[in-house]
Amino acid sequence: MNQVISEDINNLIEYLFNNYKSNYNLSFLKSRYMPNISIEKKNEKRKKKKFKLKKKNHVPNIKYRCMARCWGGKQSVKYNPITKKWTYGTLCSRYKSHGNYCLTHYKQSLTSYGLSHGNFNEEPPHPHYNKYKKKIELLFNIKN
Repeated sequence: MNQVISEDINNLIEYLFNNYKSNYNLSFLKSRYMPNISIEKKNEKRKKKKFKLKKKNHVPNIKYRCMARCWGGKQSVKYNPITKKWTYGTLCSRYKSHGNYCLTHYKQSLTSYGLSHGNFNEEPPHPHYNKYKKKIELLFNIKN
């Protein structure tokens, strides 16, 4: 294979030299443009790449967590029959950095709309969770 490629390049250089005017002689052109080619067979067996599993982000202890409520899907609406209290959404899983909130929720709290789902220790600021609450009340016959 190496020889075939070398011969083709040599023929190309000779063709260009013979058909076009050149200020250089043929030996100079060959020495300058003939590459050192070495083609080796590929190894049949390829090494398998080892993929490192990405570590999941660490969720901090509850006393260091942001106090904002995040939407956690319909499964995040829960009722505790012992304490007779409802839980809506999930607690943000980031570290506190500005008062009781992470940077994202701190910036959101400064806007005119406030936190979209409210503070985790308070009632939600919107009735969005009520439709899931009603389904649970009907399913388990819970009366307030």
